[in-house]
Amino acid sequence: MKKPPYSLEDARMYEKSRDYLKAADIYCELGEYAKAEALFRALEQQFPFHKEIKFKFGKLLAGAKQWNEAIIKLQEAEGAGTFQEERLYLLAECFTQKGFLHAAKEMYVELLDRNYHYKDARKKLQMLDAPSFAAFATNQQQTMITSGEFTASATEDLYQTMQGIAVEDRYTLLEELGRGGMGIVYKAQDTASDRIVAIKVLPPYLATEEQNRLRFFREAEVIARLNHPHIVRLFEVNQQEHFLVMEYIPGGTLHSWKQQQGMSTEKLLLFLIQILDALHVVHQQGIIHRDLKPENILIADPSTAKLTDFGIAHICGATITHTGTHLGTIPYMAPEQIIGHRIDWRADIYAIGVILYEFLAGELPFSGQDTSYHHVHTTPRAPRELVPTLAPELEHIILKCLAKSPDDRFHNAKTLQSAIEKFSNDSGFSP
Repeated sequence: MKKPPYSLEDARMYEKSRDYLKAADIYCELGEYAKAEALFRALEQQFPFHKEIKFKFGKLLAGAKQWNEAIIKLQEAEGAGTFQEERLYLLAECFTQKGFLHAAKEMYVELLDRNYHYKDARKKLQMLDAPSFAAFATNQQQTMITSGEFTASATEDLYQTMQGIAVEDRYTLLEELGRGGMGIVYKAQDTASDRIVAIKVLPPYLATEEQNRLRFFREAEVIARLNHPHIVRLFEVNQQEHFLVMEYIPGGTLHSWKQQQGMSTEKLLLFLIQILDALHVVHQQGIIHRDLKPENILIADPSTAKLTDFGIAHICGATITHTGTHLGTIPYMAPEQIIGHRIDWRADIYAIGVILYEFLAGELPFSGQDTSYHHVHTTPRAPRELVPTLAPELEHIILKCLAKSPDDRFHNAKTLQSAIEKFSNDSGFSP
């Protein structure tokens, strides 16, 4: 039997030197799981949004068969690091053990898209279609209901098809539109007003944690502060059943619109001018979006874009999250956001620059495993090197948005909006 490279004395030494993450790793290797768990919980208090800590803690909890908390930690670790394949594999196992087979399948599919040969993921995905697994899932969900872990209404088919399911006897869920780390969004029919709406649901495995509930409903608090034609409207908040009812936007995301309809420079700039006008109002209210990306820009019609998903927005003075923590989507995150420094509205300006670069130069400024490093340290390739026909004025706008120092970017959303409007007018684009 191979001897572990570290001893308990090594773990204690790292703990005394306050390298708690290394100490926790060693405790895990030595099978001292209680000691490792105690350190991970202490680390979470100090670094509440550190994704590597979340992942390693989630892995430990999954090994201990603490499925609910493992799911929470592994979901919160989404987005960064070299451990994403293992994270998806562990999440699939956790969802399987809880009887959420649809969610497990989604994790395996995403994993296989990344690495088709990862461990036994293909075999496990095939096994989920077996009748025995369906019976197991039903038994697990019934156990959760009878034990009081979840209510029947909260458990029912959240990870199976929800088509035709009624919510609060008023909304009929029609189809799933998308899902993220803090919710699943459905297209739904409001039977009272006979209109189509979007319903964002906090999954039951997340709703068990008070911090997750607070963060989920804080999105409603943010949207309630805002009134703008290019921000998705909020219609209802239901804190008992953990869902939000919002305006339904039929055109999909900026990415999907480009794929389906194409995206001229004129059209892209029109949409971003509208989003920047909305951002100006957001920033005036002391709110930083923190997760601007094409998936959070929805297209209502060929001439109207709307900003959505304020789930991780920062309200100046709020205490639920801390400015500069590792929240957001890495390819669109500003350098100061990545390294955990205090951020302001200029982090959103950087994200707009990434979107401009991606759509006009044909690729992200930085991608791959070292994306975080490059955002902080590497000057992006000039867009005109990729697309020589790109206007120099647009290249200047893009690179100014992507300046490493916030002081070198556009001062606010309004000045960036004005610069894009001037280019559009000078180019003869229609408003």
